[in-house]
Amino acid sequence: MFSGCLKLQTVDTSGWGELPSATRVHYMFSGCNSLVKIIGLDAWVLPSVTNASNMFMNCNSFITLDLSNLKMHICLNMGNMFNGCNGLTHLRLDNFVIKSYGIITNMLANIQSSCVITVPSNFGKTEADCGFTGTFTVV
Repeated sequence: MFSGCLKLQTVDTSGWGELPSATRVHYMFSGCNSLVKIIGLDAWVLPSVTNASNMFMNCNSFITLDLSNLKMHICLNMGNMFNGCNGLTHLRLDNFVIKSYGIITNMLANIQSSCVITVPSNFGKTEADCGFTGTFTVV
C-alpha cells in the first residue's frame, strides 16, 4: 500500500479500526525511510491477517513504535517485520495479541541491540528466534 514511499513522514489511519477482510499487510510500509508516525495504528484489529512479513522493513526513521494494542489473531508470517528499523530505540509489543506465532525469522534483525523491546510474558520466542541481538523486556 505505501511500500517505497520514500518521502512519506506521517500516515493517519485513525478511521481504519477493525479490518475484518484484510488477509495480508506484508510490505505495507516497507522502505518508507522517512516515516516517523502512523496515527491510529494502536487501534487496528486484523482478525484475518495471515501475512505481516516485511511490514515495516527498513523504516529506519522510526524512533519509537507502539504496537502494544495491535491485534492479529491468526498471523502466520511475521518474518522480517521490523528488519532494518535501525533508528528504533523503543518498540512496544507488550499487549501484542497473536494467538499463533508462525514464521518470525529475522522479525527483529538489524535493530540496535540497545533498543528496548517489550514483549508479553506469553510471547514464547527468544531474541535469537527473532534475529534480535539485544534482550527483551518482558511485561
